[in-house]
Amino acid sequence: MHRARSQARPPCDAPPRGSCRLRPGAETNAPETRMLFEQEVKRMPRRRLVTYSSIALAGALSWSWVLGCGEPEERPPGIAAGWSYQAVSTVISSGRDGQRNVRLQADEKGELHVAAPAGGILYGRLAPGARTWRLEQIAEATNVSHWFGFGVTPAGSAHFVYYDDQSQSLRYIRPLPSGWESEEIDDGSDLGHEGLTDIGHYCDVAMGPEETPHVSYHDNTGGTGPDAFTLRYAFRATFTGWHTETVRQRTLGSVGEWTAIAVDGVGRVHIAYQDADESPMERLNVARKDGSTWQDERIVDAENGGYETDIALDTEGNPHVVHLDSSNLEYVHYDAANFVWVHDAIEEGLGAVKVAITLDADDRPHIVFCRGIGHPRIEYIYSDGDRWQMTTVDNGVGRGGQGGCGAVAIALDDGRRPHILYANRQELDVPASAALHHVWRDP
Repeated sequence: MHRARSQARPPCDAPPRGSCRLRPGAETNAPETRMLFEQEVKRMPRRRLVTYSSIALAGALSWSWVLGCGEPEERPPGIAAGWSYQAVSTVISSGRDGQRNVRLQADEKGELHVAAPAGGILYGRLAPGARTWRLEQIAEATNVSHWFGFGVTPAGSAHFVYYDDQSQSLRYIRPLPSGWESEEIDDGSDLGHEGLTDIGHYCDVAMGPEETPHVSYHDNTGGTGPDAFTLRYAFRATFTGWHTETVRQRTLGSVGEWTAIAVDGVGRVHIAYQDADESPMERLNVARKDGSTWQDERIVDAENGGYETDIALDTEGNPHVVHLDSSNLEYVHYDAANFVWVHDAIEEGLGAVKVAITLDADDRPHIVFCRGIGHPRIEYIYSDGDRWQMTTVDNGVGRGGQGGCGAVAIALDDGRRPHILYANRQELDVPASAALHHVWRDP
């Protein structure tokens, strides 16, 4: 198992109010870098701290990511009344193949943690009551694709998994006192896939008891044989390292795309994922590991279901899942008292293209989604116990470029206020780029 350690890079510090400071990287003399940098500075709102570092893209083109630690800004057009707005990062990687490429979680202190791919991994923290995000770029995360996962322990320790585009394997990043450490989880060697690896698509990570990382992912090696397409699971034991296993496998169709993982308080693992057979039917399944046995259940039998899957567990450890069936948004949860799954098609024809879920202390769902048909906009919907309440929090997500929804994420702070992060694609000279935005409901 290859490991690499280096010192953690300090996060950017908030500048004095009304000031802006630049911290150039090593490639500032490159014409491509200067052009991108000048474009991005022109786009930036006032009172933004920016930093950038060099990165190599396909074709050996060097340029710079521009990051930001923005303060709350005047509410731009399109932001709903009663909500505040903040631009977090000017450029991140835009999602391809629909992968959720923005992640947001809150720890037990109410501190918010955000992660997104940005020439590595962009990681940020927003302390309770703070006005600025503290951002850093994790350089130890190399060859990061759009497939990556992010988990936070209750104490606020951040952990990452991602698909390495170069080695075509699954990797893990964790914090140590000396800095970030990178190590390989699965290269397919235990499946006899050396040289044929394509392991780690649709990866996700959740932190269990004793800060144990649990990972779900897809083996897309393909070919023929009993393990042509598999849903895989891995966890890291304290003394023995990574353990990997196959949860489901198919020779026809595919299984294990769009995975989302959650772990309850006693260590039971729940994985929601798409199961596509040769018919073709694309269904939503949930697999649960209780002890050493996996129990797999088909939740939604649909023609185009199981896309953009996300999962959250309530205080009793019961799963709540959102997914897209075509462009229809559906919410399902397990009713343990009656041993049934309860389905709620929130609304048909929404044109939803991205979706995420979290639960509050009363186990009520809070959902964010991007409505992608027509004029793209960010919608927030929650249950008040009797009915769904929906608000359009940003009606201008397509502003500043060709628009479109890149990703969405949601978390609640210690005051139970919803915080929503989302990416909108921009019209830049760099392909697959997006801007990262933060909105939250006012007290």
